[in-house]
Amino acid sequence: MNIDLITIREAELKAELTRLRESIDAVEKELDELAIAKGVFLRLTGKAKAPASTSAPKRAKFPRPAQKKPEELPTIRNLVFEALMDARQRGLPGLAPRQIREYVAQRYNYEMGSSANTVPSRMWRTEKAIQKDTETGLFSLPSKEKPADENSLAGTSAGLFEAPAKGREAGPGGGT
Repeated sequence: MNIDLITIREAELKAELTRLRESIDAVEKELDELAIAKGVFLRLTGKAKAPASTSAPKRAKFPRPAQKKPEELPTIRNLVFEALMDARQRGLPGLAPRQIREYVAQRYNYEMGSSANTVPSRMWRTEKAIQKDTETGLFSLPSKEKPADENSLAGTSAGLFEAPAKGREAGPGGGT
């Protein structure tokens, strides 16, 4: 039996488990919202307050198993850069942290967890290595055409960085 088949199936199950946990969280959130709405409705209509048992019981959060990053895997920063480069090549405007997490899980069979949120945020806010559209929340690579600023070498004379002429070589602006 090929060990790769087991590894692939393991990654599929981990991705499915993550998806199911997110789905459970969304359903619990909606149940909580419905319980609040029901209580408000009963209060506004003057009917007796609903018994406390109608609200959804709080489920104990199961700790998500922390997955140790394999040594041969690139750094989290490099994984983020790779995911954003893939998005650019596919013509996407950027990726949300969830999409970065999905890319890494699919490509490397590794669940990044909350690193998919914190690392890109730090890369954007502190390091200015990537961009973020604050309206959509999508992270992206910086555009290829960067405007020249005062620290840029754009617009400087190329002769400034050339080695001085030696012997009979022509210097900048001169003949032989």
